[in-house]
Amino acid sequence: DRDRGQTRVFRLSRIAGEVVPDGPAGSVTVPEGVDVRRIAFDWEDPVSEPRPATVRLRVGAAQGPRRWAKDVRPVGDGTWDEATLTFRDTDRFAPYLARFADDVVVLDPPDLRDAVIQHLKAALAAGGGPGEDGRDDEPEMSPT
Repeated sequence: DRDRGQTRVFRLSRIAGEVVPDGPAGSVTVPEGVDVRRIAFDWEDPVSEPRPATVRLRVGAAQGPRRWAKDVRPVGDGTWDEATLTFRDTDRFAPYLARFADDVVVLDPPDLRDAVIQHLKAALAAGGGPGEDGRDDEPEMSPT
């Protein structure tokens, strides 16, 4: 933010309408050595040690989790892949996964699976869909 002289991060999923460039091409660049993910997700203050999660990802969907997944492999009849994700905090990661609704199924660990199910049940009870606020937001997990 040049007007305030501060770093700003914006969720693209909240931008409505057409995005129009301001200034000549190349006038804004990410400074060398800046890690945008660290700015956006405060990786320096981990809530706990990294933990693995085993999830199923519907083929052709759940692109956000796929970007972070390790060992993505097809399973079953070709409609699902199984992957390992790394996360630090169940309370932060469960709402992220719940946004993908029926495109992500948490297999393990049980506490994460239960938390995602609770988020989905709460969204159903409230009459809203879990994916309404931006399904491809970056997760709260370790970038390993």
